[in-house]
Amino acid sequence: GYIPPETWRKHRWQPQGDIFSLGVVFFQLMTARVPRSGSDKVQGIFQEGAKNVTEVGQNTVQKQPPWHLFPTNMRLLTELVSAMLRKDPEQRPRALQALQFGWFFSNTDQEMPKET
Repeated sequence: GYIPPETWRKHRWQPQGDIFSLGVVFFQLMTARVPRSGSDKVQGIFQEGAKNVTEVGQNTVQKQPPWHLFPTNMRLLTELVSAMLRKDPEQRPRALQALQFGWFFSNTDQEMPKET
């Protein structure tokens, strides 16, 4: 789930892959869908329905993350993570561009989901 689509397709890594991987981490933190070793419950954002690592790769290349699980009251963070998870690495923000997204300048404590 952390390997970017272009690495699955071309078997090579490039710096924009780090942006994708960090987007996966943000998504997992905000949805509590972090893979756990030894668990039979699939939790990773691209692991759902996958029986093996090859299918995880296919999901990463073809499917979108389960956005219905992402907090709906965090528009600025959604914009950032969505950009980071773009399938085309040329469409993802560079690191400095990502840091310019509005979420980094917002009052994030006001936008965080409340514990239940």
